[in-house]
Amino acid sequence: MKRNLIIAAVVIVAIVGIVIGAGFLRRSNSADTQLEYVTVTRGPISETISATGSVEPAMRSVLSFEASGRVVEMPAQEGEAVENGDVLARLDAVDMELALKSAEASLKGAEARYEQTKVGSSEADVAAARASLESAIANYEKLKAGPSEDESAVARANLERATAVLQQAQSAYDRIAWMPAAGASPQALQLQQATIDYEAALANYRLATAGASESALKAAEAQVAQAQATLDRLERSPTSEDLAIAESQVESAQVAVDQAKRRVESLVLRAPFAGVVENVPADMGQLVTAATPIVTLADYSAFHVVVSVDELDISKLRVGQEASISLEALPDSDISGTVEKIDIAGNQTTAVVTYDVMVTIAPTEAALRVGMSATVTVVTEEKDNVLLLPNRMIQFDQQTGAKYVQVLRNGELTAVQIETGLRDDQYSEIVSGLSEGDQVTVDTVSSADRLRSLFSPE
Repeated sequence: MKRNLIIAAVVIVAIVGIVIGAGFLRRSNSADTQLEYVTVTRGPISETISATGSVEPAMRSVLSFEASGRVVEMPAQEGEAVENGDVLARLDAVDMELALKSAEASLKGAEARYEQTKVGSSEADVAAARASLESAIANYEKLKAGPSEDESAVARANLERATAVLQQAQSAYDRIAWMPAAGASPQALQLQQATIDYEAALANYRLATAGASESALKAAEAQVAQAQATLDRLERSPTSEDLAIAESQVESAQVAVDQAKRRVESLVLRAPFAGVVENVPADMGQLVTAATPIVTLADYSAFHVVVSVDELDISKLRVGQEASISLEALPDSDISGTVEKIDIAGNQTTAVVTYDVMVTIAPTEAALRVGMSATVTVVTEEKDNVLLLPNRMIQFDQQTGAKYVQVLRNGELTAVQIETGLRDDQYSEIVSGLSEGDQVTVDTVSSADRLRSLFSPE
């Protein structure tokens, strides 16, 4: 049942189609057809590329600090004009300024040492170094020779005296040792002190009679060598190596000063160019980082328009080409410009690739404002005295894509295939297929009009 209904519907549709088609053919061949005739003429033509964008200032920059810190000064105000180098904002610089002073002090010390190295050592320095050497040698020789007989005798006498005192203290303590509080008696205290003195005298005696140790001799010998090196250095004139070392120390200190100054300067935000403050998003007292936007600065001394051009047209543009610019807000203003920059890399959105083109606006009296909508038109090629035909007269073969026109020749309409060149909004250049004076025709009745006439009563 359902299959029969489908077949019946198909048959009905086919019948209706045949009826409509017959009526359409009948009416299209009727006297209602209207033909327009145009004569092929000669004249100038230019090919243009148009694109839209908005008016932008010559330069715009969102400025931020190179370092982190707290905002302590904000001279910049929105809408204010500033000059190149003007202070826009400042961070707390107490710690950085102290570091700079320390670096400057180190530089002065390095410079003083360099000057001293150039002049050489004074007589007082040489004399002091010589005295230090003699003292070191005497100490070494004394340690090497060991204690003298007098020193040994003194050490022995001190030991014997300490022994006698200890014995007396021991005897006095022994007489009261049986008492309950003997440990807190004066005799016990005297015995303790005598014992300490004896041990010290014994140690001194052993040192005096044993002589210097190997480590003590090596230390004394090292002191002699060091004193000798110091004296030798002071007695000779400064060598090129000495001057080079001293000079490198000055250079290193100078680098430290420059770095400290650079860090202090990084806490001051200055205008990189003359312009107008557009926006100040930061606040006084705010703790900011190097990525925090502080001021937006724009240069309104000149303007430009950035437009996106399709990849099919971008090869026709060249830097330096003149352009005409129309503004929706100022339709009566005659504004011109120049192609300033064409991006090398394209931007792909969906299946379309476009390239950004910057067009600078020539000086004008027009009241330009940033953000105004603009249409840029660039003449890419111009020709004069070529065959011209209105675009509406040209037809296309749906299967081959070839272009053709209907030409009235010898009282009959003939389909002639043509080749076109430049094309603007109204006309196309005829490269081949037609001659000047040819009469070209086209049916001016649209398909919609034909459909309306098809269903209207006769």
